[in-house]
Amino acid sequence: MKIRQPFWLISLVLAVCFISVVVALSPNLLNIFTSNIRYPQIDTIGHFTSFFILSWLVHSLIKVPLTITILTLSFYGGLTELGQLYLGFRNGELIDFLADVAGILFFAFTKLTYSYLVKLTRQKKASAKHINLSN
Repeated sequence: MKIRQPFWLISLVLAVCFISVVVALSPNLLNIFTSNIRYPQIDTIGHFTSFFILSWLVHSLIKVPLTITILTLSFYGGLTELGQLYLGFRNGELIDFLADVAGILFFAFTKLTYSYLVKLTRQKKASAKHINLSN
């Protein structure tokens, strides 16, 4: 099985950059911001990251189509937050559900962008090869 390293490398770099920016701008780490500016909590970042990785695994390893992955994991994220409303030691929050969906959609965006770029590269190589053969 051929592993497409550039896609995984790009995904990893984008996720690390996103998390780094959010953590660096956290008012708890840098007290130079006013208190009325709200930044995501580390729990929300965890939801985003975990659902990005879960989407990646479900789509790539189990080979579930992207649209089914988006719908199924969004439903799963909603159910987990709804279930947490009834637990005494947890609380379901809308922002966590939105972070789940954002992580799923960010994976889909990254995957579709990568697929589009690969398609463009292959078309350019094929047209260059066709031009060389005609000469």
